[in-house]
Amino acid sequence: MNPVSRSVMDAYYVGAETLVRCAGSDRQRVRAMASALGALRTWVGYVGPRKSRSIFLAHMATAAPEIPPHALPGLLRSFWFYHQLRFLDLFTVDRLTRDELEQYIRYDGLDHLDAVRASGRGVLAVTLHLGDARVAHVALGLKGYPVHLLSARYDDCGTRARNTRLRSSRKYHAVHFLDEPLRWAHRVLGSNGIVFLAVSGYGGSRGQLVPFLNSEIVFSSAPARLSLSTRAPVVPVVDLVDREGIHRVHLLDPLDPPISQKDEASFTLRLVRGFEALARQHLAQLDWIWYVLRCQEQRGEVAAYEEGKVVRATRRPS
Repeated sequence: MNPVSRSVMDAYYVGAETLVRCAGSDRQRVRAMASALGALRTWVGYVGPRKSRSIFLAHMATAAPEIPPHALPGLLRSFWFYHQLRFLDLFTVDRLTRDELEQYIRYDGLDHLDAVRASGRGVLAVTLHLGDARVAHVALGLKGYPVHLLSARYDDCGTRARNTRLRSSRKYHAVHFLDEPLRWAHRVLGSNGIVFLAVSGYGGSRGQLVPFLNSEIVFSSAPARLSLSTRAPVVPVVDLVDREGIHRVHLLDPLDPPISQKDEASFTLRLVRGFEALARQHLAQLDWIWYVLRCQEQRGEVAAYEEGKVVRATRRPS
């Protein structure tokens, strides 16, 4: 991201934060603002190389061929509504008290988390770029669970944007970064803590290529590798937001650790398959920015961003 893009991003964050402060804790006002900003970004929300409204619609057509072409613009509008609602909730998480925030969060499946923690091996809470991944881990922290987040540093973002994203997470639990050795994760799991991470994070050289919504995408193998080395089970977590702005955090059936290193690929496939089923049911809440970027990276159409450096794109033969 160039300096001008960073400045524009920071200005957008300042404006959004001002709007949220004016709205207070009124969810109807926040929803109305998300609707207005979503309508705007439906037309001008495509930043970066090979990003445009037509490219997003083309990827949606590939991912969901069952949707008729005339309905795809509606899906795109719905995506941008949910995207901007999640964006505004960055500031909601940062400014509301615990009691105020819990009014907008519901939980389903906490018994899965409690059951696996009873074994004393710790838990890998794993999400995907679907729904609101940030509120998902904040919600577990609100409930008093010992959550440690594996996060990007957002070095490619503007200063205001980077600080806002990290501050809202640090308010409720510890934050660790992708470029740090994972010794901390072994300590956390060894003390029966919870490590929260996204399988849809940048896969790097050790990522697993998995079919997802009719495209091949490289997913992180970190959940499989950590689960194998620590014997900690994996609990998939997704926070889906309803049209009223209520966050519904779903904790799905746990996955036992892989048996051996040979099983890491099949384990990642099973994990992603579960998320894919949910994504098909809630296409408007899939992060299409992430989906388009990962597809383009895999095809060599854009340079892949990795923490601290840019990897040159290598176009695959036609």
